[in-house]
Amino acid sequence: DQAGHWQNWDFPAGMLEISPFGNVEPIRLDNNINAALDIVDFLHLHPPEDSDKAPEEFTILDAVKAGSNASQVPNILDGDPETYWEPEALTQDLPVSDQWWFTVDLGRYMIADRIVLKFAEDADPFLLFNVLVSDGRKPAGIPNAIDPAFEPVLRLFTPNKSQREFEIELPSEDEAPGRGIRFVQVIATGTDSSRAEEVLQIEYERLQAEEPDRVGTTEYYRRQADGREILVGREIYDQLDEGSRGQVLYFRREVPRVAELEVWSLGDELLMGTEARGGSIDESDGNIVTGVLADGDGVASATATETAPVNKFDPEGFVRFDLGVFFWIDRFWILYPSTASSLNKWDNYRLEHSDGSLAADGNLKWVTAVTRTQNPEFRAGHEYNEFEPVKARFFRFLFERIVSQGLRSGGSPVTMAEMQLFGRGRLPEVSLESDLIRLGSSRNLLSIEWDADTPPGTEVVLQTRTGNELDVIRRYYKQLNPALPRTEVTET
Repeated sequence: DQAGHWQNWDFPAGMLEISPFGNVEPIRLDNNINAALDIVDFLHLHPPEDSDKAPEEFTILDAVKAGSNASQVPNILDGDPETYWEPEALTQDLPVSDQWWFTVDLGRYMIADRIVLKFAEDADPFLLFNVLVSDGRKPAGIPNAIDPAFEPVLRLFTPNKSQREFEIELPSEDEAPGRGIRFVQVIATGTDSSRAEEVLQIEYERLQAEEPDRVGTTEYYRRQADGREILVGREIYDQLDEGSRGQVLYFRREVPRVAELEVWSLGDELLMGTEARGGSIDESDGNIVTGVLADGDGVASATATETAPVNKFDPEGFVRFDLGVFFWIDRFWILYPSTASSLNKWDNYRLEHSDGSLAADGNLKWVTAVTRTQNPEFRAGHEYNEFEPVKARFFRFLFERIVSQGLRSGGSPVTMAEMQLFGRGRLPEVSLESDLIRLGSSRNLLSIEWDADTPPGTEVVLQTRTGNELDVIRRYYKQLNPALPRTEVTET
């Protein structure tokens, strides 16, 4: 009846929600999620290769960079509009674009359809700014570049003093929804600096006393004989007679605060957590780097060929997924690297799923979810397929080989950056197994009691196993000749 009790049980990682009071329920998969809220989960799942940290040591600070106050940037990724990132006051020796900026690594390559940028209500928005995104590729021709290449998705050229929320749609280059991104960058390109807003003298004096960092400039004007006023320095103004002194204007300094950055993706993706759940990915040809297909990296790629291997003439090759647990699944993506051409995509393929049922030959029984044949139009970076939700744990991607007259024919290699599966709703089932419950001596168990909420169509099933603890006895053998009996030997 406590969270700590359940942590001693075995269950697929991340598939249960456990309250402090011991309530256990399967997680829910959602569409249209703010991917900025779970960055750390993916840093733990697939930590950057160039870091010496252990996966569990990564924090949200490892996902952000900024021109100043980098420690505050996580405040814009917490879902709380009351917290914010406030860059330091500008210095005169650097342009605003070198000081007021931040970059966020979302922790994985994803399909996002919009970005929302919110500025704090009690502060200034950026006067002018750009929002840029990157899939993680380094700039072309700069092999030692540290930062990825960015492309703008919003450029604000009209000075903005009042709008504090910006929603940026991310259309795809083809009919597939969304755009593949991993990094988001925001750069201020213009500022009113010390002249953000004109204030009364009494307010200016209050700022001087209570908020000196928000004190702006003061402007002094000289009144000409024709009634016009011209801006002069304080020293000149003090030397003027009363009749020549014009108005004095007081200004508040610009203090921008970014409250939230939201990156809305298509939903919870499943393949990236396969290994953590105890699942696996394998393939038919022995040369497809399956780990690359579900690592959240849109730059690293795996190559497969539509040509049959030398030693076999199988009409189909496959990549097979054991997700480790059952989901309701309704969408499948193939993400190609941005450098791929129409020759590096699949022409014919099929996606099949299984709930674990066996066919007559003892193998898994498969049901087709998607069939795609000869699509002449190359969709720049995505293959997108949607189907009715299926309950499944096993999937396999089958690609048709190019075989001509019993011999291999030439076929261009296919380069893939990621494969992704999306689902929705509560998990259809999750299994938990307790550790050994030591009773201390022989006992007769009379009952097992539990409390459960079972909405219509659901049930909780309990099974028990009793008996002595298991012992492992190891024996060692040698067998020099397969035709002769083996001989037991010592471990040494």
